[in-house]
Amino acid sequence: MCTAKTSPESEKKFRALGADYILHKPFKPLKLADFIRSIA
Repeated sequence: MCTAKTSPESEKKFRALGADYILHKPFKPLKLADFIRSIA
């Protein structure tokens, strides 16, 4: 999940919907690349 919503309530909602990983905007491209490598 990639989102601009960073509140604990939003994160709890996303996890309840099935999100395993939440990347908060703005993010560094290398952080996204590291995540993709970790699941590949």
